[in-house]
Amino acid sequence: MAPLAPPDLNRLVETIGQSPPVDLARPYDASTLRGRTILVTGGASGLGAAFARHWAAHGANLIIGDIDDAAGEALAAELRTITTTAAGEDNHRHFFVHVDVTDWSSQAALFREAARVSPTGALDAVVASAGISDRHGAATGRGFENPAGLDAPDPPAPDLTCIQVNLIGVMYTAHLALFWLQQDGGGGGGEEEEKQKQARRKRDRHLLLVGSYAGLSAIPGVPEYVTSKHGVTGLFRSLRTLSYRQGVRVNLLCPYFVDTPILGNQAMAMLAGMGLGAQADVVDAATRLMACCGGEGAAARIAGRALAVGPRLSLLKGKGKGKGKGKGKDVLPVHELDGERGEDEEITARDGDVLVDEDVRRGKGQAVWECYAHDYDTVDFFIRRYIRVLNTVTAVKGWVGWATDLFHALFVRRDPAKSSRVG
Repeated sequence: MAPLAPPDLNRLVETIGQSPPVDLARPYDASTLRGRTILVTGGASGLGAAFARHWAAHGANLIIGDIDDAAGEALAAELRTITTTAAGEDNHRHFFVHVDVTDWSSQAALFREAARVSPTGALDAVVASAGISDRHGAATGRGFENPAGLDAPDPPAPDLTCIQVNLIGVMYTAHLALFWLQQDGGGGGGEEEEKQKQARRKRDRHLLLVGSYAGLSAIPGVPEYVTSKHGVTGLFRSLRTLSYRQGVRVNLLCPYFVDTPILGNQAMAMLAGMGLGAQADVVDAATRLMACCGGEGAAARIAGRALAVGPRLSLLKGKGKGKGKGKGKDVLPVHELDGERGEDEEITARDGDVLVDEDVRRGKGQAVWECYAHDYDTVDFFIRRYIRVLNTVTAVKGWVGWATDLFHALFVRRDPAKSSRVG
């Protein structure tokens, strides 16, 4: 039997510029958000609005993109009020721009306007947080998995609005972000303007994708939502591999069910008695990804990492006893959180399971966990070769362009001087 390959065979973590694993115990510096211009899609309500309020309070400039004009304008006005200058003057550093994320032209216009009104002349970060729930889940009887009347001459297509908003819209946002984050803004010229432009070229550029726990696990009854969020997870896992070439770091946030407008009453009823994620924990995790975490150079920023945020859990090692017996603690296997056990029933974690302290029901413990942390610790040979080829092309792209043009001139292009000769 052949020996197993070493765990770090074809390691690409350093090659793709992925930062070290996230140390959730390490403090981050939210003051590093001051002066940065952040565009948030879906920013007029829910998590997007919570991000905007928190980051504006730390001195960031916020541009809210949303389809809800009234809520968006109200939030922009609120942010201006709570971040007025010491003299009481409206600093007018926060803006709302209407956008329909499912419409490419609308998103392109959003980014153009955001760059135009940005106090820094450019965008420093983009947060793709626009999203909706699956409007026709299995419980309605009209969901994707309950087709009806498709034998008609002209059967109706399924309603894929959820896919359009949550996946296509996010892909539009990411595509535009990778372009606009590289733009350094302009100005009226002069020595001072040139200094500012040079500083902007060295600035941090960040794309934060807001996914979901539904992008990590199988949730029945909402196939469109789960598909869309798995798509966002896949987008992150692919983009983080090469975005460093554009100087853009890409991260992913995967919240569990949180009490926001995206959760309808039906969903809240299904979650009754279960733990919900806290909005404050989601905002904290997003701020950790957005801000500076100390260290030197690139290590000061988190790049290519994903954080899942859920109910607070306290994990225990080994095996424990039933209620009231586990070394002074109540312990529950993750897969049996709803079960009832007898006083002396021994609980042993199965393969892949962990033991969870009963504190989960009291909102204590840890809420944030890193996921998809080891994609590039070891990769197959094709991925390793592909990344190295792309890096080589990037490094010599000037020479590649020169060689291509030279080859075309010498061997492909017809010489107009020769073709014009007579006799």
